[in-house]
Amino acid sequence: MRKSYLLITGCAICCLSLFSLNAQAQNNPLDSINLQLREIFSPLLRPLPTQEFLYDMAAHVTDHPFNRHNSLDTVSSDEWYRIYEECYYMAYDTTWLPKSEVIHDDVLNTGADTIPIGIQDFGYYRLKPNALTTPLYFTFDTVNNLLSDIPGRRNEPYTTDNIFVAAPLFHMTQTSTVIFTVGEIFKDAANMMYYGAPYYLYIDFGDGTGKHLFNPMAPAYHTAHYPAGQTNATIRTTIETDGVEIKLSISELLIGASAEYTIPDYSYHVGTTSGLGVSVFNNTGNCLNPGDTKIVIYLAGFGMLDFLPRFRRQPGDVYDYMISNPKIANLKNFGYEFHVVIWDNSRTDIRTNAMMVVEMIDGLKQTYGVNHQFIIIGESMGGLVARYATCFMESAAYQDPIAWPTGVSRSYMHNTRELITFDTPHQGANVPLSIQTFYDDALYTLGFLAPMSSRMTMRYFNLFIDGDAAKQMLIYHIDTKSGAGLYKNYSPDLMHTQFFADLDNLSFSGNGYPEHCKLIALSNGSLEGTPQRRFYNTTDRIPNDRLMDASIEVYAKILWFKVRIIDGNLTMLTNPNGAGLLYNQYVGFWRYKIKFKWFGVRLTSRLDLVTNRNEFADVLPVCTSPGGYYSNGLEKVIGNSTFNHSYELSQYTLFNLFAFKSGSDGNGCWNFSAHVGVNGFASINTNIQACSDGLHFCFVPIQSGLDFGTLGVAPALFHDIENDPIATKLASTPFDVISGMASTDPSSIMPNMSHLYVKYEYNEGLLMTTNFTYGSCATIYGHWLNREIGDDYLYLDNLDVAWSSTYESYDWLYVNGINPAYDYGFGGTLNGIYSRNGQFVHNPSYAPLFSTFKCDATVYLPPLTPHYNINGLPITEYAVVQTNGFNCCNPYRLAAPENSKGEESISIYPNPVDGTQSLSIDFVATQEAPVQLTVTDFTGRIIRQIILTNEAALGKQTFTVPLDGMQLATGIYIVRVKTGTTEFQQKLIVN
Repeated sequence: MRKSYLLITGCAICCLSLFSLNAQAQNNPLDSINLQLREIFSPLLRPLPTQEFLYDMAAHVTDHPFNRHNSLDTVSSDEWYRIYEECYYMAYDTTWLPKSEVIHDDVLNTGADTIPIGIQDFGYYRLKPNALTTPLYFTFDTVNNLLSDIPGRRNEPYTTDNIFVAAPLFHMTQTSTVIFTVGEIFKDAANMMYYGAPYYLYIDFGDGTGKHLFNPMAPAYHTAHYPAGQTNATIRTTIETDGVEIKLSISELLIGASAEYTIPDYSYHVGTTSGLGVSVFNNTGNCLNPGDTKIVIYLAGFGMLDFLPRFRRQPGDVYDYMISNPKIANLKNFGYEFHVVIWDNSRTDIRTNAMMVVEMIDGLKQTYGVNHQFIIIGESMGGLVARYATCFMESAAYQDPIAWPTGVSRSYMHNTRELITFDTPHQGANVPLSIQTFYDDALYTLGFLAPMSSRMTMRYFNLFIDGDAAKQMLIYHIDTKSGAGLYKNYSPDLMHTQFFADLDNLSFSGNGYPEHCKLIALSNGSLEGTPQRRFYNTTDRIPNDRLMDASIEVYAKILWFKVRIIDGNLTMLTNPNGAGLLYNQYVGFWRYKIKFKWFGVRLTSRLDLVTNRNEFADVLPVCTSPGGYYSNGLEKVIGNSTFNHSYELSQYTLFNLFAFKSGSDGNGCWNFSAHVGVNGFASINTNIQACSDGLHFCFVPIQSGLDFGTLGVAPALFHDIENDPIATKLASTPFDVISGMASTDPSSIMPNMSHLYVKYEYNEGLLMTTNFTYGSCATIYGHWLNREIGDDYLYLDNLDVAWSSTYESYDWLYVNGINPAYDYGFGGTLNGIYSRNGQFVHNPSYAPLFSTFKCDATVYLPPLTPHYNINGLPITEYAVVQTNGFNCCNPYRLAAPENSKGEESISIYPNPVDGTQSLSIDFVATQEAPVQLTVTDFTGRIIRQIILTNEAALGKQTFTVPLDGMQLATGIYIVRVKTGTTEFQQKLIVN
C-alpha cells in the first residue's frame, strides 16, 4: 500500500500540464492537426520507399534535440512514450506499430522488480526549411487547399535524420535491486543494418558493472544491484562498431529507497481464482522449540492497483515497512511468526475477503492446533476485514455446518486473543470530493499531453473509486451527489450503509465488533484536535483551503509554427465547513486550420471553450480535520522560503511530468516555465502559475480510526479528545485500548502523522528493559505493541474468554494486572495510550473453561518473587506452568542471528536457464548440518523442496540439481539453500 496510495492524489498535479478534463478523442486539438497533416503529406511521393516516417506529418510537443540518433539529453520513461507516440503519428502506415497504451500495459504486467528497456530506432525525413515557402518542390492549390509534387523537380524537399531513444519503460524501481529485460526493439527497415556484426548493442545500467553486450535478436536479462543511498541511475545505451559509438541514448531511472525486500520463509494461498496470498515470516532455525510457535496474522490494507503485477504490494515490502521497521518483528525472538496477507483483489466487497480470512483461520487451527491464541493486526481496510471475519466466526452461521461446512474446532471460533487495528476507517475514509470530481472529469483519458503513467493512473483510479471496497469505506462518494440547489449534498454510498449494517447485525452485541477478543485501535490523528498543517509555514490548514489553484498555457510546434494549444484554469479545494465551492475548471483549446497560400502556409485559429465546470457542496470539513493523512511530496516543491531555481519533477513519484524553472513566494504559490513531458526542450512549452496549501489531506479521521462517537456529529471533528475525562474517552469507543498523537509526544511526530505510520514511543526502551529482560535479549528494543501482544511480559485483561486455552510469556505473566505503559485515568509510561481496566474472565455461557498460563521459573533474590500474578479467576479454572523461559535467542538471551540475504555467498549457474538444464550450486557451509534446497516462484509459492545432503562438510559445497522434472515455466524464481541457521538465496531466470 505504501506505493499504491501515492497514486490516489497523483493526477491532481497532472492537471497543471493537461487540463483536457473531458478529453475524449474529438476534444484533442492535435488530433485534427495530425489528420490535416496526414491528408496533406501522405499522398506525396516519398524520396525512398524504405522511408516510413515523415517528421512534419505530426504535431510535436517534443522539440528537436531528441529527434536525432546521438542526443546528449536525458530521457525518462514518460518522455520515451511521448516520443514514441509522435513517431506513431509520423508513420505513413501505423498498422505495424503497437499503440503506446499496449506497450505500457505489457509493462504493468511484469513483476514489481522487473523493468523492460525500451529501444526505438526510426529513420525519418523532414521538410527542408524552404520546402513550403518556394515554388521549387510543390504546387499549391489555394482554392482546394491541396499540395502536389512538381514532376521532374531537380531536388528533393527533404533531409533525413534518425531517432534513437532508449529508456526504462517504468520510471522507478521499488527497491535497489532490479531485473532489466532487453527484448523487442522498435525499428524500421532503414535501421535493420544496425543490428548485426559489425554493429553491437551495449547498455550501461549505471550500477557500476560497466556496459553489457546484448543480442538485439534475443530477449536477455541483467540484474542490477544499486548501492544503498543511490537515488537515481544514468543508463547509457549505445550501438557501436570498432569501439566507436554510432548511436547513443542517455536515460534516467529513479531508485526506490528500500534494499531488497525480505523474502518470506514460505507462502500459501487461500481461495481459488480470487482469494488471498499469505507469506510467512517465522523463526525457524533460530528457535530451540519451534513447536511452541505463536501466530500474528497481519492483514494489509487496500491496494488500488493490485490487479496489476507491477503495482501489487509485495509481502516483503509490507513486512519490512510495517512490521520489521517499527520493530514489531522482535516478537520472533519470543516464538511468534508473522502470516502477512496480501489480497488478490482488495477492491472487491470487504465481506468477500473476510470470508477468505475465515477460511484461512480454519486452516491455521487445523495445522497449528488451538493452544496458542492468534493475534490479528489489521492495517487500514484490513481492520474492517478482520472485524467482519471475527464477528462471523462468533455467529450462529459459523457454528452451522451447513452454512459453513469447512469449520474446524468451531467451539474455538476465531481463536483470536487480540484484534489490533491502525488507521482503520471504522466510520469511513475520506478522499476530497474535488479530487473525486477531477477524476470523474477525466474518466476516459487524461488527455493527449499526459504522460503514459498519468493516463494509466487516471484510468485505474476510477476502477478503484468505483470498486465495492471504496464505496463501502468512503464517507462521501462522488456518485451520491443530490439536491436541487446550488450546494449539492453528498453522502456515503448505499454499499457503505449496507456493509456497516450487516456488520452490526452479525455481531453478538450488535455493535459490529467481536465479543471474545481484546480490541486495540491506533490512529495517526491528533488527540487534542489539531487540524492538518501547511508544510510551507506549519500553520493550521482551514476548511475549504487550496489543494490546487492553477492556470496554464501549453504550446506545440506545427510545421515551423510554435502555437498555443491550451488555456486553462483549475481550482480544487478541500471540503468546506458547510456550504462552499469544491471545484472549478475551464479549458480552452485553440483549433487550427492549415491553409495554403502562394508558396506558403498559414494557420487560422479559434479558441473553443470545451469544458467549464463548477461544483458546490454542503459537507463536513473532513479533509483538514485531525487524522492520518496522505501526502505526495508536493511539499518539497512548495517549500517554506522564497527561491528561484530548476527542478526535475520526475524525482517525485506523483509528478513525472515535466522539468521546470520555478519561483516560490514561500506562501504556497509558485510559477513554472516548463517543458511538458520532456527534459531539455529547445523552447519553453508550458507556463504555469499555481498555489496550494498542500495536496495532503486527512484520509482516516481520528474519530473514524478510534470509532469515537459519531463522526462529525458528537463530538465535532476538531474535538479535543485528549482532555476528555478518561471515562468519557472510553465510553465513546468500543475499543479497550486506544492510541493517538498526544500533545506530550515529541514535536517530530506532532500533530498528525502520515497514514499507516505506526506510533513508536521515544521512551519505549525504558519500558522494555524492565527487570533487565528485553534489553539482554536484543540490543534494539521492541515496540510497545510487542508487550501488548506478549513478549517477555504478558498482561491478560479486557478479554471475555469463550474457550479453554494456553497463554505463554517468556518471562512475566499478569492476569488482570495494570500495564504501566497505559493511562487508566492516573497516567502511564507512554504518551496518548488509554486503556479500560477490564477483566480477563471465563464467560460462564461456555463453562467449564480452563486456562493454562506458562511463564518463566527464574526467581530473583532477594526477594523471592514468582514471575506471575493471577487475579480474579477461581483457582479451579487455571494452572500455572513455570518453565526455564523460551525464546529464540541463541545462545540464551542473546540477539537472534540474522539470516543471510546476500547473493554474494552463493553461485548458481547457468543463469538464465531454459528449464531443461541442470543447475550447479556453489556455497560455503559454515556448519555440519543437513542442506535443504527450496525453489519458489516470485510470489513465494513453493515449486520444489528437497534435502541435498543429510550432513554437509564444512567449506565449499557443490551440488547439481536437474530442473527438467520441475517443469518450470518462463519467469523468475528464488532458489534458497539452507544449512543449519544459515540461508543463501539467489534469483533464477528461466527463459
